[in-house]
Amino acid sequence: MKNRVKVLVALLVAIVVFSGIGIYFYQRGNSDVKEVTVEIISKRDDFNEKENYKTNIEYLGDLLKEENIVTDYEDSEYGMYIHGVKNMADDPSAQYWWSISVDGKSATQGADVLVLEDGKTYTLELKQGY
Repeated sequence: MKNRVKVLVALLVAIVVFSGIGIYFYQRGNSDVKEVTVEIISKRDDFNEKENYKTNIEYLGDLLKEENIVTDYEDSEYGMYIHGVKNMADDPSAQYWWSISVDGKSATQGADVLVLEDGKTYTLELKQGY
């Protein structure tokens, strides 16, 4: 009888310890997960789409590439230059270009260095005119 009690107590302690460890690592592994919204607007193409993403990716440019949102870009000495989004291409001859804004404000950094923040909306908009 005493051995059974010892075994049950040891089993109960092991369950509590391993559950605690599991919860700790689960929370730690998900602590950098962010929920962001990516909005794509092209009046020229009559296109407006919003999609939410849960990700632990650090930079907007990496998310855009990972999710195949950006379909054409080049890495220049100034960073990532976006030429196409969802197969809608810019057109320099007609002064069409892709802009990035964060929560409605023009981004001050390029997509490849723009850090994703939880709850933010990142908008890619095809604009005309320089």
